[in-house]
Amino acid sequence: MVCTSQPAQVTVTSRLCRAPPVTVVDEALLLRALEVYEVNRLDFAQAYLVACAEVSGVGAVASFDRAVSRVRTVRHIVPGRAS
Repeated sequence: MVCTSQPAQVTVTSRLCRAPPVTVVDEALLLRALEVYEVNRLDFAQAYLVACAEVSGVGAVASFDRAVSRVRTVRHIVPGRAS
């Protein structure tokens, strides 16, 4: 653990407070990805792919991660296997 002085912590905090806000291009997509991440216990990248597949209408995600198959709203395709 790195100990920093109080003035250093205040400086970092004040810089963060003055930083511009985060811009989100598709808030609904991000919120759905977060929901999939939380409910289905996927890595965020996989949850984002699931949300993209749902929103775009593709309906399938190709991934080596078997956890994707826990999501019932998309079809899980394992690369290299016949589906």
